[in-house]
Amino acid sequence: MSMKKIISLWIAFVLLLFALPLNVSAKTEPIALVVDKGGYLTDEESSEITKKALEAVLETKMNIIIYVCDNVGSRKTDAAVVDHADVTYEQLCGINTDGVLFMINLDTKYDYISTSGVAINYFSDYRIDKMFDWFYDDLVREDYSQAALTFIDSLLYYYRQGKANNQTEIAGKWVDPEEILSVLFVTTIIALIIGLIIYTSNKNRYRLQKPNTRDYMVNGSMLLNQSTDTYIGTVVNRVYSPRSSGSSGGGGGGSSHSSTHHSSGGGSHGGGGRHR
Repeated sequence: MSMKKIISLWIAFVLLLFALPLNVSAKTEPIALVVDKGGYLTDEESSEITKKALEAVLETKMNIIIYVCDNVGSRKTDAAVVDHADVTYEQLCGINTDGVLFMINLDTKYDYISTSGVAINYFSDYRIDKMFDWFYDDLVREDYSQAALTFIDSLLYYYRQGKANNQTEIAGKWVDPEEILSVLFVTTIIALIIGLIIYTSNKNRYRLQKPNTRDYMVNGSMLLNQSTDTYIGTVVNRVYSPRSSGSSGGGGGGSSHSSTHHSSGGGSHGGGGRHR
């Protein structure tokens, strides 16, 4: 095999590598949406929430969904509520896109925030819990319009704090660790194939001969000297340095990690909820 063909194969494999997807949906324009099938919000309230959500979308470049839900399905468990929120987000915005869904749950009273894509980097478990502090009283009073408006305020507040700590991301996108491992596996296989092609080609073209030391050594050119060091002692200096009493925070808005999971629809999500 000629060197020209080897280079062509190398370029083809590199292009294939960069074409490998990370299971991230194609980029689409983010949306602001209020879903209220039961009509629990007035037209004026829904319009006000939509307008404020749209302003937040323009700043964050994330989907923002306000979902007033009065039926989470036949199963009434917290796990079913979480999956219902995640799948609803996926149906409206796509799988693994960037965005947040706030579900006001009138059925089981377990309200929930579902995050997807890069939003997982911003809204950690700690921050979501703090966000509920902002509008929890509104939910208890059943003032759903005010709860939605305050939710948007809290979302913008923590978004402006920057990403929380300990987040896994590649090029601004949240990436599932399993997807990273699969890409690394494919990359390793490709590298082995390329290496085998190059090795086979060079082996057939060149024959390596065993080197002889006599070919490289000049008589009388090597002189060995012996020297020794005498151990005397050790001097140790100690300087007191107080330890920090606390860990560093993240961006003034709390840090911590984001617990992640997969929905029944196949998407990766973070999120958190609270009972009324």
